[in-house]
Amino acid sequence: MILGMAIKPYRNVLIGLTLLCLILLAASAYLFFNDALAMRRAGFLSGPRGWHQARTPETAPTATGIRAWMTFDFINDIFDLPPDYLKNTLSIRAAAYPKLTVAQAAKLEGIPQDEFLLKVQAATASYSALTP
Repeated sequence: MILGMAIKPYRNVLIGLTLLCLILLAASAYLFFNDALAMRRAGFLSGPRGWHQARTPETAPTATGIRAWMTFDFINDIFDLPPDYLKNTLSIRAAAYPKLTVAQAAKLEGIPQDEFLLKVQAATASYSALTP
């Protein structure tokens, strides 16, 4: 009973502080998710890809965006290619595939980097054109 008497004068203060904390928490969550959504729309964040988040034609990557520093593993993931598609299409013999960059593969195959990059882009584009 003594404890109840000691808290009574501060009851309104406690309720007010609790409400203030809840309001600040809700405002922080709103601002966080609003900023995260804006960053995703601007292209700074990307979410997980799955059945719930299909790529739209506006956001789908194009084969011309492939660069020599990219690994085949990365390219396969970005363009949803089968794991050995580029290896078989381009006759890549390197054992390190797919953990190999386009530039490394060009060097190992003895092909100029720019020429090999164009072949990778063409093979990726042809696969993308065949699949919906």
